[in-house]
Amino acid sequence: MQMPMSDANASFAAHLGGDRKGTIHDWRMPPAETHWIHLELTHEAEAWLLNRGRIDPVAFRALVAMGARPRCAAFDDGVLVVLRGVNTNDGADPEDMVSLRIWIEKSRVVTVAPRPVAAIGDLHNRIAHGRGPSTPAELVVDISGRMLDRMTPIVSELEEETDILSEMLIEGDLARFREGLAKLRRRLIQFRRHLSPQRDTLKALLREGHLVFGEQDRELLREVAERTTKYVEDISSMAERATVMHDELEGRLNERMNRNMQTMSLVAALFLPVSFLSSLFGMNVGGIPWGSSDWGFVWLCGVMVALMAGQVWGMRRMNLFGLH
Repeated sequence: MQMPMSDANASFAAHLGGDRKGTIHDWRMPPAETHWIHLELTHEAEAWLLNRGRIDPVAFRALVAMGARPRCAAFDDGVLVVLRGVNTNDGADPEDMVSLRIWIEKSRVVTVAPRPVAAIGDLHNRIAHGRGPSTPAELVVDISGRMLDRMTPIVSELEEETDILSEMLIEGDLARFREGLAKLRRRLIQFRRHLSPQRDTLKALLREGHLVFGEQDRELLREVAERTTKYVEDISSMAERATVMHDELEGRLNERMNRNMQTMSLVAALFLPVSFLSSLFGMNVGGIPWGSSDWGFVWLCGVMVALMAGQVWGMRRMNLFGLH
């Protein structure tokens, strides 16, 4: 029974080898041979897993849990693997990563996804055309690689954003820089939060004895783990650059604030004697100098100007105007 391509992320079952390789089945009636069951996490699928899935109860709870983090755990009859991938669904942010839970046995693989996963759609199409994996080990390696492939353009995009922010900082466009830096740091934190444990998950999967990895499968999975490690290191490096840029931003803002405070202090110092004189001569008492002179106001203004000129000359001699 062939499923429409648009339903590639809906629940289905598929042969993984033999003469019937490439056929898609109803997930409620999986084939008896080596097969893969993919389940969209619904109440019906959850009930099927619980009652007919023949899965360890602890593993079952991990398969249907919300917000599962990447991990690898071995049980008596299988291996539980949780992976995270970039969210490529319409209207979603890539850093809101989707999770894929995988239960692996020697002749069966069960995958559970709360949300559509692009890698599942890719494999569905390949299996429907007779070009899918032939063994559970090959399927797991293929899923891991395809989920990681979608991280490649994201890492390149993050590197470009980091370079653009560095140029903004050099040019002094601090308003746009602050907004962009906050967004970049949030994205880096989210990606690193999921990729770091995924690297350890893939390395742990390589050590599991439940799966019979062929030499080629083992080499491909090792390459996926190394690429994941590289992406984690790249993201960590960008996070460090973002921290350095943030420190530089704080330094520039503090320098600007200090410069403004120093300017305000100098202005206040310049007008302090003048304010004192104006307050002194404004007292309504007898004996004010030049109180009866027609030129009194002019003389007082001249004294104020001379006083301010003397202050400016003194401040220049003391290099108080050398603001850096």
